[in-house]
Amino acid sequence: MLVITASLLVCWCLPADENATPTAQEVTIPFGGTDFKQYYTTSRLILEGSNPYDYDKAGKIQRELGEKGATQVPYGPPTSLLPFIPLGWVDFLTAIQIQLGLNVGMLVISCFLWGKMLYPISNTMPLLSCIAVIAWIPCLSLFGMGHVTSWTLLGFTLWCFFQTQNKPWLAGICLALSIIKPHLAFGMVVFAGVYGIRNREWKMLAGFVLTVLVMILATWLIRPSIWHEFLGSIEQSNPTQWYNATLDGWGRFYFGPWFRVVSIAMSVSLLAWIVILAWKGGKNFPETCPLVLALWMAATPYAFSYDYVLLLPGFLMAIGAWLHRSHPYWYVAIAGWMMLDVVYVLKKGQWYEYQFFFIPWGGLALTLFMLTPKATWSKPIPKQEKVPVA
Repeated sequence: MLVITASLLVCWCLPADENATPTAQEVTIPFGGTDFKQYYTTSRLILEGSNPYDYDKAGKIQRELGEKGATQVPYGPPTSLLPFIPLGWVDFLTAIQIQLGLNVGMLVISCFLWGKMLYPISNTMPLLSCIAVIAWIPCLSLFGMGHVTSWTLLGFTLWCFFQTQNKPWLAGICLALSIIKPHLAFGMVVFAGVYGIRNREWKMLAGFVLTVLVMILATWLIRPSIWHEFLGSIEQSNPTQWYNATLDGWGRFYFGPWFRVVSIAMSVSLLAWIVILAWKGGKNFPETCPLVLALWMAATPYAFSYDYVLLLPGFLMAIGAWLHRSHPYWYVAIAGWMMLDVVYVLKKGQWYEYQFFFIPWGGLALTLFMLTPKATWSKPIPKQEKVPVA
């Protein structure tokens, strides 16, 4: 697997533009800043006392940073801007380096915890999971563009971890980190909310709600008019206008706007599946959570290919099963994940974003493949007893 990963890294191409247009423009912004520039711009504007959603002012700053294309302003609400406000005090290159360090750190922590939760009897799986970050190539896309989906994965990961540790307050507080990208966190928050109500986890729910309220209050104290400014920018910055890396984006490109009806129906169906999983609960809680991530990654009508980092837990489940399970079907699962990896790295920069729509569906299918027949062929590999030397 390391040989395959090294080959993928050698073949790695520059990330495609977020707005799913051909990469014709010259890239002058450093590695890690392609999309991070929009968050850095908002932090600069907030610290200057200006409207962070002002396209004219944001465009002026971004041209100074080296951007040659269209102005980008974050699509998320003011709570999505909070972690990045302090970075406006430093220069752009330093901010990029800090953001890169944060992204790497958050993904490594997330993978370490998934390794512990999914394979608690393995001493090597947490460390191997950390190394496996570079083996799931969408992570490199996220690093290169400087995007923020790592906050969503970390928030949900910590929620799951603290739930298993019976620390509901911390679980609820950490879940609030996921709403840095609210449209991607929606399915996870619904799962956590239904699970909390079903199991009367009132402390967890209170921790989440109070933390979100504090975040909203913080945005209002920093700039009282910021929510009004955000609402005023929605018409211009509506992200659903792009043909993004989802079934919705692919279908609308080939079949027209009416396909949104189909994609919404699919999203509602998969969300209902998530609600059922939350209501049923079950003993295999840590193994259910990667399925929730895969379900919502396929269900969301708006995502780009770097958001596929949310499939990391399912990918790690396959790696761990490959090493610690006995049935050869696990080799089929890891081969499937690596095929998705290979297609992604070979076509990144050549395909438009909507052409990667099959990757979250492939990740969902592989995650289900690993979980569905679990009772019959996922027994751990028995440890070999040492035979005393005569």
